[in-house]
Amino acid sequence: MKIIALHGASNVGKSTCLNIVFESLAPIAASFSPKVVLGDPVHRDFESVITFHSGVTLAFFTMGDYSVYLTEAINKYEAIGVDVLIVALNDRFVKPRTLISSFPDHHFVLKSRLSSGTEKDIALDNLKTSQAIISLL
Repeated sequence: MKIIALHGASNVGKSTCLNIVFESLAPIAASFSPKVVLGDPVHRDFESVITFHSGVTLAFFTMGDYSVYLTEAINKYEAIGVDVLIVALNDRFVKPRTLISSFPDHHFVLKSRLSSGTEKDIALDNLKTSQAIISLL
């Protein structure tokens, strides 16, 4: 399984970016499961699986601010055999980072907060980060 982990501190926009990735890929998929909301809906965390016409499966798990849940999700998606897992990862956690690093095909993409900027600047930064993730697929 290939893992792409969007990592960063708390509240920098990791889940926002992964929602953008999902919304970009779902329209071109053969099928996808509805987003399952994880935790408080205000945080926009979700999980879902997309299947492409080629048969490749791509899972999302964005609740990266909870080490135990993230570790469980990684193990779950490996067990069911998805091809690619995209996750959010809070930088303060060592165990999930170590687990992700144990997969030969893993990638870490940094998400940081802009030190200053308008809402438009933040949106453009989120789009740029989302495109970086898509380019790894």
